[in-house]
Amino acid sequence: MNIWALDKDVTIKHLLLLLEDALSKFSYQIINSEHIDNKAIRLSSPDDTTTTVYIYTYGQVQDKYGVHLEYTDVLNQYLDNSVEVYDNMSFENLVELLKLQFIPNA
Repeated sequence: MNIWALDKDVTIKHLLLLLEDALSKFSYQIINSEHIDNKAIRLSSPDDTTTTVYIYTYGQVQDKYGVHLEYTDVLNQYLDNSVEVYDNMSFENLVELLKLQFIPNA
């Protein structure tokens, strides 16, 4: 995928470039949606889309990320505890969180 061809803010494109180096590009997939802000991206495991990770840079300190862990299998049953929210997460902490979600045996 050509990251620079995505209709995303440069902060998200930069994040995707960093993630290519930090994680195997086969460990996650981008979920495209025209309804996602250009300063945000949604990722999931290619093998299991029941948990998605919504990452955004709007409203965050520079070089930090907001993250929503979205449990789509729970969304249909319970609306209260279906999302975990993290603000102003460092890149290093984001990578560790993504490894837990996408590469659990790493």
